[in-house]
Amino acid sequence: MKIFPWLALATCCVALSACSQTTAKTKSTTQATQTSTTSSMSETTATSTKATSTTTTQATQALLWDNKKKEELASFMQRWGKTMNQSYTSYDEANSSNYAGLHFPADFDKYTMAVDDITTTIAWSTNGLGEAEYNVVAVYCDVDGGTIGGHLYLFAFKEQQPVVLITEQNQATPDNRLHFTVTKNQELKNGFAKIANEPISTTTTSVSPAKEVIPNSKLVAAKVWIKHYNLTTKEQVESSMKSLDALDVYSTPSLQIWNTGVVVNKSVTYITATPLAGGMVTYHNNEDGTVIDYPVPTHFQDKNWDDPVKGKQMANEIIDQAQTISIENISDELAQPLAKFMTGEISQ
Repeated sequence: MKIFPWLALATCCVALSACSQTTAKTKSTTQATQTSTTSSMSETTATSTKATSTTTTQATQALLWDNKKKEELASFMQRWGKTMNQSYTSYDEANSSNYAGLHFPADFDKYTMAVDDITTTIAWSTNGLGEAEYNVVAVYCDVDGGTIGGHLYLFAFKEQQPVVLITEQNQATPDNRLHFTVTKNQELKNGFAKIANEPISTTTTSVSPAKEVIPNSKLVAAKVWIKHYNLTTKEQVESSMKSLDALDVYSTPSLQIWNTGVVVNKSVTYITATPLAGGMVTYHNNEDGTVIDYPVPTHFQDKNWDDPVKGKQMANEIIDQAQTISIENISDELAQPLAKFMTGEISQ
C-alpha cells in the first residue's frame, strides 16, 4: 500500500474550486449593489463595489466565527489533547498541515471529498460562512508529516451548525476520494459546539466601512520587496536599485515548485532581480494589505530537488514555512521609485 503522498499526485481527483466567501447571499442584495454602479464602471469603481458587496453580505448574515472563538478553541484543544495523551497543532491559510501529504487548508480544492461516504464540498472560511457544504474555520492535527496514529480534524459549519470531521485515512481508496467522518468523541463535539454557539460581541459584528481591496500592481510588488528585504529609508531603496540592472515582476495563476509536482494553488507573483544574486521574492496578494510570502529559493542546485520523495518534502516545507506579512505600513512615497524601476507583466 502507498502512504498518502499519493494524494498529491492522484490523477483521478477532481479539483473543486474553493468557494468565494464574499458572494452576495441574496438576489436583492446583488441587484442593490449593481444598481449603485454606473454602466461605465471603471476599474476603481469595480474594486469599490466588490468591497461594498462583501460588507453588505456580512451585515445581513450573522458571522459564526471570529478571533475570540479561535483563541478559545486553541485553549480547549490544548486541554482536550492532554486528556487524550495527544498534542495538537492549529493550521490556517498561512500555515497548512502536513498529514500524509495533505496540506490543509491550502489543498482543500485539490481533492474529491466525502463525509460518511457522501461526496461533498469542503472549503476554508474565516467566519464560518461560505457556499461549501462544510465551511472550515479550524484545522488541527497531532502529527507533522507522518501518519502512524495520526488524527486530522476539521472544525466546520454545515448549514450554520457546528460539526467536527475527522480523517485517519493514510492510503488510497478505490473511489479516489478523501474520506472524513463526523467524530464520535462527544467531549470534542460538545466543546466545539459550546464555543461555536457563543454570541459574537457587538464590537466584533459591528459593520465598519468597507476596507479597500488592493489588487496586484507594481506598487504592491515594490512594497513587498521593501518589506521582504527590510528597506526602511529612501536611501536604502535607492541603494538597492543602484545595485541591480532590473527587477522583473510576473504573475501566474499557480506555481509549481521546481518539478516536484507540489503546487502553490493560488495566484502567485514572483519578483526576480538581475543579476539573480540580487534576490527573488515569491508572494500571493491577499488584496487586504497583506501578502503570503513563500521562501522559494533562487536556485535549485541541491540534487535532492530531483529526488521524487525528498523533492516533494522540500517543496512542502516551503509551503509550510510561508508567512503572512503586512505591507500597509509601507508608504506609497517610499515604494513609487522602486515601482517605476520594475518591469514585468502586472499593472503599474
